[in-house]
Amino acid sequence: MKNRIQRQGFLNHSARATQEKKMRLQSRTDSVQQLYKTEAWRTLKRLVLLEQPMCACGCGGRSTVVDHIRPHRGDSALFFDRGNLQGMTKICHDRKTAKYDGGFGNEVTEAPKAEERKPDTDYWIV
Repeated sequence: MKNRIQRQGFLNHSARATQEKKMRLQSRTDSVQQLYKTEAWRTLKRLVLLEQPMCACGCGGRSTVVDHIRPHRGDSALFFDRGNLQGMTKICHDRKTAKYDGGFGNEVTEAPKAEERKPDTDYWIV
């Protein structure tokens, strides 16, 4: 009986986590979601990935996603700013985002300035 209750608790937790994730995704404003669907973004993304075929972190992986160095938070000028974009592998991008942009429940922190970075720990460029 106890195992059944424990499994039920796990399932309820999983369902809640899934529902919370959906709510977070829905909380992004329509205007921000629409920025990623524009032809301008698709063109800029292709350009960045062509210019930076290797991950900006130096891991040696092939860039598959475009990272906003400073989070745009819906600011379209910052969103399309070429100087604010870099190519990264998905795993490196997710790690950077989680560490500095509040992903996975982490606190949002200010990324260190270029002169303060250590190559082995702060692995993105500006």
